[in-house]
Amino acid sequence: MLFAPSASAQGAPIVWNQAVAVPSASSPCPVTTDVEKASGWTEWSSSWDTWPNGGKGGNVCNRSITWAHEAEGGPVTRCVFVGRYGGDSRDYWTLITGSYAYDPTAYWDAACTDAHGRLGLNLVSASSLGAADALCAMFLPSTPDARVLTRYGMNPYNPSVWGCDKW
Repeated sequence: MLFAPSASAQGAPIVWNQAVAVPSASSPCPVTTDVEKASGWTEWSSSWDTWPNGGKGGNVCNRSITWAHEAEGGPVTRCVFVGRYGGDSRDYWTLITGSYAYDPTAYWDAACTDAHGRLGLNLVSASSLGAADALCAMFLPSTPDARVLTRYGMNPYNPSVWGCDKW
């Protein structure tokens, strides 16, 4: 999943670091895609680490993402890229707590600080349609079917965020 920092977060940030080995210090790092940038990933940067080459060390490219903050006694809330709505060509983000968001606020920024009304969708965060269906049925039994966000005009969209709907 691709997540960005939560504006309403409290507690320590939860950061995922990613690194790939490269042959030399002058080797180019991978290119960060627009979707990855919109989701909060940092640009790749050259570095050196001890794990490449069987633990002997070597050149790497690193990047990171602050995808959530530790919650104190409750589920984690994170700011999630939902998608770009074709009607106004804007990227939309929302706050998801745990795995579900009921009629969440729409934001126009990756920090979820620039509010823009309601999304008008009930959302779940899941890795597959089956998992999304189960979450939709659990959180909102009256709308048990998950749908990919292109159904709502989002393109590109976050493949780990699903809309709950009744069909």
